[in-house]
Amino acid sequence: WDGWTCTGQVITWYVAGDFNQWNTSANKLDCSINLDANKTYAFKIYGNGIWLGNDGTMTRQYSEGWIMDNAADCHITTDFAGSYQFSFDINTGKLTVAYPEQCFLKGSFNDWEETHSILNGSVTVTLAAGTHTFKIYRYDSHGTPYWCGNTGTMTRENCSGWTMSSEVNDDCKITADFDGDYTFTYDRSTGKLSVTYPTAYKV
Repeated sequence: WDGWTCTGQVITWYVAGDFNQWNTSANKLDCSINLDANKTYAFKIYGNGIWLGNDGTMTRQYSEGWIMDNAADCHITTDFAGSYQFSFDINTGKLTVAYPEQCFLKGSFNDWEETHSILNGSVTVTLAAGTHTFKIYRYDSHGTPYWCGNTGTMTRENCSGWTMSSEVNDDCKITADFDGDYTFTYDRSTGKLSVTYPTAYKV
């Protein structure tokens, strides 16, 4: 065995660990594996009778890559549930893990906490009548968080098609004309945000 090849032939590598009952043929690299939130999993990579690891614990902040060069168990700590992409470079011996992207609606209405995920496109928030500040808060696959905002104030009349930009430092504002459920819809690919206001009733 020389580096990450065997007698001049490229080895087929698999990832095995707690998440697949250490099955050495279930997850061929490169692959995506669904992991639960807030857990630490032990794992290694395996190929042609050879086990490779790294004796550290990978987190989102260190997901850019590890050299797999010993037999120790690796560990990975998850912060969110989702699909984690494992990739192995046979030329460098480096394993990388792309964490699932996360996206939240944070504002004065939820104390700027990560309680309202908008990753799947929309989220409904109960607002009291008045003006509220908010932004979109995103994590990329390497764990870098960033804010997306817009300098305007959203009202019932202009609640469609706002562009949320990471270059805007100011908070957005939304004016709720009465108490009710407001549905925020966000397209991560275009950065467009719209809000569906509750039906207005006149007496």
